[in-house]
Amino acid sequence: IVLFLLGFKLPRSGLVQLNAGNGKPRPIFIDEADYCLSNSEISDALRDIYDLSGCPVILIGMEDIARRLRNNKRIARRITQWIEFKGLNLDDSRIVAESCAEVAISEDLLQYLHAETSANIGRIIIGLTKIEKFALSNGLNEITLADWGNRLLYFDQPIFSKKSEVRAINAR
Repeated sequence: IVLFLLGFKLPRSGLVQLNAGNGKPRPIFIDEADYCLSNSEISDALRDIYDLSGCPVILIGMEDIARRLRNNKRIARRITQWIEFKGLNLDDSRIVAESCAEVAISEDLLQYLHAETSANIGRIIIGLTKIEKFALSNGLNEITLADWGNRLLYFDQPIFSKKSEVRAINAR
C-alpha cells in the first residue's frame, strides 16, 4: 500500500508471491486500516491484494472501522471473522507493566494508570514509559502513586481547573 501511495504500479503476478515459499498463505496485517478505507483507490488495492494473493488480510483500526467496513460492501462481504478488542483489565495492565517497565510499579500507581488511561493499551504504554523514565532519573527501583504525584501520564490526559470542576459539579 505504501508503494501504491507513492505511485508505484505493482504487477499482479507479484501479489501471488506473498504466499510463495512453504505454500501456506502468510497473513498481511494492515494497521490504521480505517484510514485506508476512506480512500477508494487504497480500498480497491486492499481488495485486489486479498483476491489475488489468497492471503488472509487482517485489518486493524479504531472504533470507526466497523462503520466504514459496513459502508464498503466490496470489502465487507469478504470478511469472514470479526474480533473486537476491548480495553485491558487490571490484571492485563499488571502483566504489561511487569513486562515493559524496568522498575516496579506499585499497586496504587498501577490502578491509577489503568483508570486514567481508560484501559487503553497505547496510553498505558505511553504512561508506563513516562513513569519509568521518571523513576530511573530519580534512582527509584519501585515507584508509587505518591512518588508520581500529579504528573501527566500522556499528552492529552484531561486536566480540569478548579473552575471547570465546579461547573461540572453544578451542572448535575
